[in-house]
Amino acid sequence: MLNIKTLKMRKNIFHTLIGVAAIAAAITTYTSCNKPFEPALQEDYGTDGGVSKTQKMLVIVVDGAVGLEVQKIQPPYISVLTDNAIYSWNGLTDTRKTPVTNALGWTSLLTGVNQDKHQVTGEDFTGNQLQQYPSFFSRLKQLRPEWRTAAYGASQAFITNLAADATEKTTFAGNDEAVADAALNDISIKDSRLIVAQFHDVDLAGQAGAYSEADAGYKAAVLKTDTYIRELVEALGRRSTYNLENWMIIVTSNKGSIVADDPVAADKLAYDDSRRNTFFVCYAPNLKVNYRPGSLPFSGNTPVYQGGSAAATKAQTLNAGSTLDIGASGSYTIECKVRIPTGNYYYPAIVGKRASFSGGVVGWVFFLEGNFWMVNFGQSGLGNRQIRGHSISDGKWHTLTVTIRQVNATTRRVETFTDGVYYDGGITDDARNIHAWGNLNSPAPLNIGQLAGDNAPGLQNYNVTDVKIYDTAFSREYIATNYCRTSHPVEEANTFDNLLAYWSCRDIAKVNVNGTEREALLAQSGKITDQNVLNNLAMPLSGTYGKTSFVEVVNGICPTPDANSYKVVPNSVDLVTQLMAWMGIMPSKNWGLEGSTWLTSYMNL
Repeated sequence: MLNIKTLKMRKNIFHTLIGVAAIAAAITTYTSCNKPFEPALQEDYGTDGGVSKTQKMLVIVVDGAVGLEVQKIQPPYISVLTDNAIYSWNGLTDTRKTPVTNALGWTSLLTGVNQDKHQVTGEDFTGNQLQQYPSFFSRLKQLRPEWRTAAYGASQAFITNLAADATEKTTFAGNDEAVADAALNDISIKDSRLIVAQFHDVDLAGQAGAYSEADAGYKAAVLKTDTYIRELVEALGRRSTYNLENWMIIVTSNKGSIVADDPVAADKLAYDDSRRNTFFVCYAPNLKVNYRPGSLPFSGNTPVYQGGSAAATKAQTLNAGSTLDIGASGSYTIECKVRIPTGNYYYPAIVGKRASFSGGVVGWVFFLEGNFWMVNFGQSGLGNRQIRGHSISDGKWHTLTVTIRQVNATTRRVETFTDGVYYDGGITDDARNIHAWGNLNSPAPLNIGQLAGDNAPGLQNYNVTDVKIYDTAFSREYIATNYCRTSHPVEEANTFDNLLAYWSCRDIAKVNVNGTEREALLAQSGKITDQNVLNNLAMPLSGTYGKTSFVEVVNGICPTPDANSYKVVPNSVDLVTQLMAWMGIMPSKNWGLEGSTWLTSYMNL
């Protein structure tokens, strides 16, 4: 029997998002009371990473295991595997707003393509396109007919539809223990290059109770499956040929719950849908730990503004006309996101529409005073009316929101919000009323950055993004729920129709201004798009400015996802590309695979 080495766990934990690594090194000794087991596989592959050995893979599919619930349960042996794994509790089986079934999840896992291609949605595989997009068992049978592959499942549909081309395939209907025994027997006495074990009890427990750590039956099923996983992995370490083999183990779920979507949450993200939430653990003894969080990154290429008259960094609309004016009546919401360096700054403008920051100049402006921000309204002969917001000068991203609400014929109330939180601060109703300031239309362009009259040269290297202007005053409840957003969800037609203009300020383009090519910020959406593009959408940059590209996970900012955003965590379709990469097989472009490969470098301890 193979003597198993005691692993001395020196963990370099790499938090990686879209190729940008934010390294948090934590060096610990393997003594955690939460982890009573040791991985049963040797870690010493030598300096070549084990590439000269026979590549083999064990794939364990746990139906209905909701990733975030499994994380709460902390099954002991799965937790041990994460010490040498690429893993995530925020994996995704699918990102489309369609019903999720076991069959859909299995098919995405084994074909490496999403339902748009494989066409499996219902449990009966009706209308499938498996001839065009076959499972990896079929791919391996064609490319490596000499390899022995095996599939053991608790569901007949899984074996019949997706594992027909495995060298050995057996269904143990509704009997996870028999599945584990068969896979254990294969590991012990046979020579398979690929073994797949599919367990179904966790999903049955979720259906019978709840897909939740708080449900005793569900938790017990997850923990029981964890014991099967431990038995299978330890059996690999006892193989007489183990020192000649290079095993990778993938443990994942085919889908999450069967809980229906909240019909109110029309724009629910895939990350918020427990049906699509899977977990993914890709383990090998010498893998560096690589954790994939489930938050979307806030990213872009944005100007770096400088304060002080010498720098005069700014971006201004060209001939914006009256489109962005707020007049003498009516309701509006104005919003932006900012990152201000730590410090105290007195009176620099951030965003505004007025000619200068001098008292009595008509218009409005967001500005800094000390370490907090304020909104200022100016009118000839009346001076300035200011309403304060929270402290924001801490080097972190914040969302600033101002609502101007026409309450009645004599009251036009102004409220400020920071990261969705209303600022009271003892400000009286009279101090919030700008009715007496009358018509606040300004001939000046919308301006990001310094205004004439600024006297804060100490403000350097700050950012302003996601400038939005609506012709409605949103409620406090709506702002608290939606402040974190970046681009506006079109499906909220009732509020999208109120969007006058939106500049993400996270994409710098080049435009022609009076025969000169200049860098500018462009508006992405809103009623203003119906007007002349160059005159109304462009905000040319001027003065001394740099640019910064950033990719960050930011608390309190929830970027609108696109297809690429969901690829920051493992998806079900990634299994095939991972398997093929480990086995040394180059997939054909004709296969149409949609997954990513999560292989990482080895660490030699």
